[in-house]
Amino acid sequence: ALRCQSILQKMEEESNNRTITSSDVIDVLADSLLVRFLSKDVAAKFYEAVESFNITFNDINKKMEEEDDPTSVNVTIDGINQDQTLSIGKVTVARRAPTLPELVPDPVFFENDSQLKVLESMLRSYSAEGEKGVLLIGNQGVGKNKLIDRLLHLLNAEREYVQVHRDTTIQSLTLLPLLEGGEIKYEDSPLVRAVQTGRILVLDEVDKAPLEVVCVLKGLVGDGELVLYDGRRVLNLEKALDEYQNSFVVSDNDDDTLVQQYYDIKNNNTDKASLVKLFKSENFQKYCTEAKIIPMHPEFKLFCLANRPGHPFLGNHFFKECGDLFVVHVVENLDRESEISLLQSFAPEMDVDILTRLSQVFADLRKLNEHGILAYPFSAREAVALARHLATYPQDKIEGAAENVLGFDGMNVSV
Repeated sequence: ALRCQSILQKMEEESNNRTITSSDVIDVLADSLLVRFLSKDVAAKFYEAVESFNITFNDINKKMEEEDDPTSVNVTIDGINQDQTLSIGKVTVARRAPTLPELVPDPVFFENDSQLKVLESMLRSYSAEGEKGVLLIGNQGVGKNKLIDRLLHLLNAEREYVQVHRDTTIQSLTLLPLLEGGEIKYEDSPLVRAVQTGRILVLDEVDKAPLEVVCVLKGLVGDGELVLYDGRRVLNLEKALDEYQNSFVVSDNDDDTLVQQYYDIKNNNTDKASLVKLFKSENFQKYCTEAKIIPMHPEFKLFCLANRPGHPFLGNHFFKECGDLFVVHVVENLDRESEISLLQSFAPEMDVDILTRLSQVFADLRKLNEHGILAYPFSAREAVALARHLATYPQDKIEGAAENVLGFDGMNVSV
């Protein structure tokens, strides 16, 4: 409830204190509760429960909402050098200045209305005060990796990436073995590096992680604490400053007031630059090194990507275990117009009518999956692959090209 309130407050600030509408509240609640992935009966009960709320909600700006174009979401980058800002729709944040530009992802991305709306929502969560974790959840192939890479590219943010799988252990998540000069050496993992430097950590396929790994992430995001293999401790900035203030090394100097400065900055909603300056205080960093503490950088963010729960992906109960610690975004399949636009971008030489029919075919396949007839939820990934194949080999018929994508379901006698 508090997280929903925080997101709605952010939306109100972006709209010049426009009153939040009932549909805004319901959409945020539906995303937070993953209503999209509930059974039809349970989802119907949710919408029945909010129906009276929707009717009685005092929407004083309804006329203004109707005049606005809800589908127009633009991306703009303003300013120069260190003072650039990124705007997606109504959300505006400061861009980063990367130390290692090679770590900033640069994906192949074609803008469309559906994904621009998701990017706007993700940027809002990224800029929300006090939120360290964001969870993108959806079927395979809907573009979760593309979306986060595009967002980081626009933000000019460095990325640390970890592919999680069923054999991932706590040690492999926090420790990286290397072979140098015939000897095995160990260095900090991408997770630890991201915490230290304030980079964005992307954990892909997090629903495949074993339960003990999920508990580690819960401690990192929820408690702001993580014990490493060599005895070092990752602590959020508040806990690290508390330990620093209570330590015997504090003397009568400016750093005695670091904790007070921290709370002043937090209470006054000062920008991240002030927190970063506090984080880099020489005496504070020296104490953390001696005490084997890794303070969490103020700009550190964790993005987790997961498949939807249940069949056919059969991952763990990640959302059940620690979904309440993350701002959740459900990534759906593209709408009809956006999917056609995407297919045209990947296969510009193909006839628009053929691409339109192809989009309709995949829409029908998804409906068959929702009704339990097909096992796999076909996404834009397969549609793009099919369009690119037909564009490259125009002599192939669509039936032969589709066999490469649909072949595994063709082995099912019932289909």
